[in-house]
Amino acid sequence: SISDSATRASDSGLSREDDTEEEIGNVRDSLRNADLKAMFLLAAIIAVLGYLFTHNAPAGWFRGIAKWSFADFLGLVSVIGLAVAAAMMLAVLYPSLKDSRLLRPSQLSKMCLSKYRRLNYGFWIGVSAAFISLLFLIFSTKPHRVLFIP
Repeated sequence: SISDSATRASDSGLSREDDTEEEIGNVRDSLRNADLKAMFLLAAIIAVLGYLFTHNAPAGWFRGIAKWSFADFLGLVSVIGLAVAAAMMLAVLYPSLKDSRLLRPSQLSKMCLSKYRRLNYGFWIGVSAAFISLLFLIFSTKPHRVLFIP
């Protein structure tokens, strides 16, 4: 009976260590998924920014503000929103540049929560800015010519 209780105690200890390792693995997988989502969204944001710039979104910004049209304001707000969303995605990716192997499980969990919080904010800011970009393209009276730089 003493050996049975010792065996159970050692088994429960191994079980807890295995559970902890499994939990750490799950948190690391969540961190990796957050990084992949942030990279995808960052690429999409950069593509929309590139599209706006090649379709002369900032062309009206070089006049006096009194001469701006509604589309110029929409273009400015959308570019600023997309830039903020891109910064949020970079903020998601930044902690992964550190060596996370040296962190304790509680620190990994906090990093994971922080990454997903930034990812969520950046996603909604980016979606809002993309919608404003669509409004810019609809209300823009300028022809949508592609800007060619010699």
